[in-house]
Amino acid sequence: MYTRTIDNPPKKILVKGLPVFGTFLAPPNKLDIKNLKKPFSIMPLPRFITNSRIRGSIEFFFNTDTHAGTIDIVHLGFVCFAETNFWEKSNGKKFSYRSLIPWRKIVPHHLDQGICFSFRNKRYFRMSWDHIEQSFSFVFNYEGDSVRPNAVGAFKSDNNKTWAMLTSVIPFPLKNRCSAVHVSSMPIAGSLSTDATKKNTPSSDFIGQGLFSMRWAFYSLRTKKSIITGFGEWNNKKISFRIVLGSSEPVDKNAYNENVLFVDEEATPLPPVVITRPQGIMGVWVIQDTESMIDVSFKAFADTKRTLSILLLRTEYHTMYGQCEGNLLTKNGEEIPLKHFTVIVKKHSLRL
Repeated sequence: MYTRTIDNPPKKILVKGLPVFGTFLAPPNKLDIKNLKKPFSIMPLPRFITNSRIRGSIEFFFNTDTHAGTIDIVHLGFVCFAETNFWEKSNGKKFSYRSLIPWRKIVPHHLDQGICFSFRNKRYFRMSWDHIEQSFSFVFNYEGDSVRPNAVGAFKSDNNKTWAMLTSVIPFPLKNRCSAVHVSSMPIAGSLSTDATKKNTPSSDFIGQGLFSMRWAFYSLRTKKSIITGFGEWNNKKISFRIVLGSSEPVDKNAYNENVLFVDEEATPLPPVVITRPQGIMGVWVIQDTESMIDVSFKAFADTKRTLSILLLRTEYHTMYGQCEGNLLTKNGEEIPLKHFTVIVKKHSLRL
């Protein structure tokens, strides 16, 4: 059965300008790949040029009895973009809020303690985390318009020792570049309401599951990536998983990838996968590996598509909400059946 070594985290991801590749159980203090030595395998370039090709992002996924959703905060060098999507599970109704934040760098590098915020009047949010004390907080207050209601939300995970974490530093296929990504799975409590739900629901307090992710990576001129994040319960255990497939995968995908299964506080590294979509993007996705650890099918209920064009930059993002069925194996050989698990899929295409 597939295995991948999980090491203790290094003090720094880069040592003398060279990355420390691997999979790590705990997060390093900083997720920082700036000043990488010769990232483009050509004559040395000024650091401000090579560092300008690094992009950062933060994701937070949540799943409750009533709602599922995701918050994305993306650093694109000279501008930041934030988007929140969530769905009512009872009827599949979607709520989407976007914000462009020019000339600010709001995605930090610190994992031990960090904060990310925007105080824009119509799109206020504040996210903070402490991986030492294992606490997390995210609050937002979004003003609606003619097509969307006002929305207010608060998520919190405090001093709870059932967090599960994994950090991966992954090489690029042919160049000296790399990507670094950290994932934390946690129980959450909080509340979420809109003008529409306030009319029908006196209280929207909840207890659910959350997943926090931070990524800093070099990006090629053309990049494609699919990220599949799922939540559910089995045998009174909290289950979450994350499967990633993209155009910048390393040559040795078995040794270096970021796929992971969390069962309560235990992390199982998962093998690389192949994704097929015989019926198109809104049809059934089949996700499988060669080690018989992953056999999952996903069906989307809704798709949120956005495009962004700024000068030479063009992006196309799909954020899909749905459910999956199938099976996953833990590193101990325990089979976990996935029955009506909530899944959020992101399919990204980036052209610089």
